[in-house]
Amino acid sequence: MTLPSDNVRHFAITSELDLRVAVTSVFRLPMLGDADPADRSTIATIVSELGSNILKYARRGCVELVRTDSSDAAVVEVRAFDRGPGIADVDLAMYDHASTGGTLGLGLPGVSRLA
Repeated sequence: MTLPSDNVRHFAITSELDLRVAVTSVFRLPMLGDADPADRSTIATIVSELGSNILKYARRGCVELVRTDSSDAAVVEVRAFDRGPGIADVDLAMYDHASTGGTLGLGLPGVSRLA
């Protein structure tokens, strides 16, 4: 299925500035025009966490927002892409405080809860 370009937004993440631009852009994206401020904040938080992980572990990548509409509701997928080292145990990484990077290990489980 090909989506109209106004239903897809890519953000290249190569620096802290790129990440800040991506996060702040969420609040004024036309594709989210019908989203309430709380939903926009949730999406911005997800973009922030995934983008931070890109910078921390892969140094560069992109975050993509894709909106699809159905008769029931609009859905916005947030996808992150990079060429980092990967996660050895994805299931484990989804638990609070599980980290191989010396961090608190709350980011991915938090994103999962928000989504």
